[in-house]
Amino acid sequence: MDKWKKRIGYGVGDLGCNLVFSTMASYLLFFYTDVFGITAAVAGTLMLVTKIIDAFADTGMGLLVDRTHTKWGQGRPYFLIGAIPFAIFTVLTFIVPDFNMMGKIIWAYVTYCLLNIAYTVVNIPLNTIVPRLTSDNHERNWLVSTRMICALIGTALVMSVTTPLVDFFGQGDTQKGFLITMSIYGIASVLIFVITFMSTKEVVPPSTQPGKSSFKQDFKGLTDQAFIK
Repeated sequence: MDKWKKRIGYGVGDLGCNLVFSTMASYLLFFYTDVFGITAAVAGTLMLVTKIIDAFADTGMGLLVDRTHTKWGQGRPYFLIGAIPFAIFTVLTFIVPDFNMMGKIIWAYVTYCLLNIAYTVVNIPLNTIVPRLTSDNHERNWLVSTRMICALIGTALVMSVTTPLVDFFGQGDTQKGFLITMSIYGIASVLIFVITFMSTKEVVPPSTQPGKSSFKQDFKGLTDQAFIK
């Protein structure tokens, strides 16, 4: 029973991530062009720029987790640290402010970038925590498999209920429908991340001891790019 509590508690973390991530992948372009009111070209550029920022954010978050040492472990604290910002920026991304076009574009860039960073804060630890939850390879496989199943459930839920929820809550007002629906997804994600935090425990110590290198040195070592000075 304890094993399944840990497996399901860990696995549902990806369900929480996918409630928002799958919605962004499937509906955000439509929202930006048909509800928010920016062109497809602007929305596409926004998503490209965000992906570039994400590459650096993912690397930085991985380094931060490696440097984190608390009584709750290295990765688990970020399920709580990132949960509330994740929900807040989910809601803000789906708000349509009463700004002019340039103001709307700036709002879209800021909120979507911050949402992706908040996603990184919870998702990178979820990706990397498995070796610290158990040293049993069989149990690690169970954890990963459970997570994959929960991720698929999250995606299936989004694809099945998002449009009906938007229609139900919006009653003809798509903007209102998306805002209420994404608020529900954001709150659900917070609760799920709390469950993941409470259901897991890092029992395997890190294989390497924290070093004294700076973030700059670590980035250099990871990227081996001369332009990072």
